[in-house]
Amino acid sequence: MIPMEKALPLRERIHRRELVCGTWINTLHDPRLVRMIAACGFDFVSLDMEHSAVSLETLSLECMTARLCGLHPLVRSSEPLNFKKNGLLMDLGAGGLIVPDVESAEMAEQSVRSIRFLGGGTRGYAAQDIRSGFRGFRAEDMRSADREAVAVIQIESREGVAHVDEILSVEGVDVVVVGRGDLAKDMGLPCEQNHPRVAEAVERVCEAAARHGVCAGLMCPDAEKAREMIQKGARFLHYSNEQALLTERYRNFTDGMRTRP
Repeated sequence: MIPMEKALPLRERIHRRELVCGTWINTLHDPRLVRMIAACGFDFVSLDMEHSAVSLETLSLECMTARLCGLHPLVRSSEPLNFKKNGLLMDLGAGGLIVPDVESAEMAEQSVRSIRFLGGGTRGYAAQDIRSGFRGFRAEDMRSADREAVAVIQIESREGVAHVDEILSVEGVDVVVVGRGDLAKDMGLPCEQNHPRVAEAVERVCEAAARHGVCAGLMCPDAEKAREMIQKGARFLHYSNEQALLTERYRNFTDGMRTRP
């Protein structure tokens, strides 16, 4: 296993516009699953708190396991405007936050500040944490932690799309991801993530990302869709999640077994 601190930092790779790929853990939170994901060659893992009942203890073990495996752990917060909670998640080992449903520049700015110590950051000083290897934190450790911390914002509403240029002009936003499921619902198109109006909104966000030098990210159901998105400029890709992958394989087997020739 390669400790994350010895690998090229994910944030640096993002800003070099290298292709980085990760996947979600939404429900089955377990450090062993994190280890499996690392073994498959992913660059990061996104741990969901917004739609799961994961405990802080389990989340911390997942983050620590990811770091030991050279995998960058990101956490989607269930309370993105609770800045003390955001700081706690970073202390528990998160290498950045995914902030859902960002609709204003103010929300983006406050979220970015909450995961950084210096330069206007509001993250509180912790004498020791997982990232520092439980050594005493020095000023250089704070600077290093700030350089590592990835800020991913999600645009998931018409309001967010309408204000995307202001949102992406906020210094410190590294990645913008379109949550097409929630966006479609907000547009009055529930479960129609591939509707032309949703695709047009996604294109608008990607164009704004290019204007502001922010990396564009998207969710990919398969490698073919991933290649299509890469051609359109996406460099931060999420491949599915453990729920979808497992249920699809289980269902394929049971459906195939019961189908008579």
